Amino acid sequence: MRLAILADLRANEPALFAVLDHAQRLHVDRIWCIGSLLSYGPDPVAVVDRVQQPPIDGRCILGHPDSSMLIRDGMPGFSPVARRGFTWAYDLLRPRWWSGSATRRRWQWLTALPSVAYEGDWQFFSGTPQHPEADFLPIFGVPPGRKEQVDPHFALVRRGAFVGTIGHPVVIFANDLIWQPIKGSEQQVEVGGRKFIACPGSVGQPRDSDPRAGFILFDGETITWYRVAYDISETMRRIREHSEISKRNADRLELGR
Repeated sequence: MRLAILADLRANEPALFAVLDHAQRLHVDRIWCIGSLLSYGPDPVAVVDRVQQPPIDGRCILGHPDSSMLIRDGMPGFSPVARRGFTWAYDLLRPRWWSGSATRRRWQWLTALPSVAYEGDWQFFSGTPQHPEADFLPIFGVPPGRKEQVDPHFALVRRGAFVGTIGHPVVIFANDLIWQPIKGSEQQVEVGGRKFIACPGSVGQPRDSDPRAGFILFDGETITWYRVAYDISETMRRIREHSEISKRNADRLELGR
């Protein structure tokens, strides 16, 4: 089984289209989206609709901060600028009394998404295995000497887990607990029976100073990270059309941060 794994779409439709086109040319069997569909970008409705169609066919989990946005819990931990953009996306998506059936079906699908999914022995989390809808960043980059912070998460991993929210393509193995950053495209790591946690990077908002969209191809033995160029200027233009979205989000795309 050849799996393409996408994370952090961030409401970036041009990036998603470019990644799907590239993944299909690799003849993958399934595509999984591991959360963070809605935040920061200009196309939350288009991205949600696209994820429900082939080739993803709705194989998706609820991500951070999407869960906070959808249940309107005040989105603690986010800046006022971020909350303003999230509120705009929420208002676009939530049905009102006058909303049509398409809006209601979209909302029903979104709010029913699970926080964890499985493909055989492989697990998908947006956040940590202990807190699937939380942010993975608190344990990202933890040095090997602080294994007590990472071991509880590996205890919940069967053989391998894929996580989002980091925005960096990385992998960590349970036998050494050393974070391995991945640079460039078509970089491969052999699993070799080792238990691992891997992040594909981000489709819609990379944070590793490489602005290209990222995803993973996994065949059960080898993890391959890909980076895909897309029309960043188009996404930046769309962001700047909406006063509710911080223009900083557009600038960050160009820098990959």
